[in-house]
Amino acid sequence: MATIADYQGRKFDILAFQPNKGVTELSQSLVSDDNGGLICTGVQKLAQRWVLEFLTPTGSIPYKLERGSSFITNVRSGSIQNNVDVVAYFSAAESEVGTNLKNEDKSTDPEDERYSTATLDGFSLTDDGKLILEVTVLSVAGTSRTVILPISVTAGLI
Repeated sequence: MATIADYQGRKFDILAFQPNKGVTELSQSLVSDDNGGLICTGVQKLAQRWVLEFLTPTGSIPYKLERGSSFITNVRSGSIQNNVDVVAYFSAAESEVGTNLKNEDKSTDPEDERYSTATLDGFSLTDDGKLILEVTVLSVAGTSRTVILPISVTAGLI
């Protein structure tokens, strides 16, 4: 089991994607009055980096046009028509994200923060038009984190 000492001296990120434990009120701040904010490191930091890269449309960052993935662009364009499309577009986007994260990773970074791969464990479409992806992100160290991504899609898809 990891201890605080295992993470001393490491860089950390603000935890932007916090687990939902009941009713959550939306806020435009990363830190609320009732908590001091949360940070993450290790495989959680890697999973957060992966999600941000995956959900960012390629070319949408003016100073880093190569960053992001094509997945959201495909969802928004109505290109996803069936289950095969979901898997195909996820695979293409995972490759793009993998290339970007591996290019960003340094050999001096902790292994549990360096990208190995991501797998699509499952997906479903809800009645209210959300495509829910279940993805496991794997680090070079062999540690993993599963993330669930609800993505709004155009009505009538899949």
